[in-house]
Amino acid sequence: MSQLGRLLAVVAAGSCLSILASACLYDGGDHSDPYEPAVECTVDADCAHLDDGDSCYDTPRCGGSSCYRPFLQDDTDCQCDWSLHCEALGYEQRACNVLTCDANHQCGEEIAPEGPASATEQDRGDCTTLVCDGTSPDGISEADPSDLPEDDDVCTVDLCTEDGAENASVPDGDYCTDGLPGRCYGGG
Repeated sequence: MSQLGRLLAVVAAGSCLSILASACLYDGGDHSDPYEPAVECTVDADCAHLDDGDSCYDTPRCGGSSCYRPFLQDDTDCQCDWSLHCEALGYEQRACNVLTCDANHQCGEEIAPEGPASATEQDRGDCTTLVCDGTSPDGISEADPSDLPEDDDVCTVDLCTEDGAENASVPDGDYCTDGLPGRCYGGG
């Protein structure tokens, strides 16, 4: 079995994504995309033209009819080939930062500007908004009375209180909160 075949067998068996990223197929591009199209080959010599002298990569090889060039990650000179490599070195993606990998294979982070963190970082219905301060990778939770804990129950009132999110039951006999005729019984 070729080296690439063994690698794919290891990945198929449930190994880490970092193993796949460490032996990504390479076509002589700028190393920024681990999913670049493969250069076809039959022997290692067919891949020699891909060797650009970058010491962060092993010698190009032929495996499974495609050239590949393993990234030689370390914690100083060759930290990353793409931003996900940085997590292996202790860098952490948080609410208000983005991990980066520059052209010199160094990990870094970009801090989000002041303002609300991205929608994917927000917890809906918790009566707070996660806000970035423009200097820290961690967000700050600020009260947001418009971020109601919607439970879609017509016999509760969705509230933000000093204690946080609450779905308060309307009193028995009160009209349902959807505006339709009907009354609530049984505490919501």
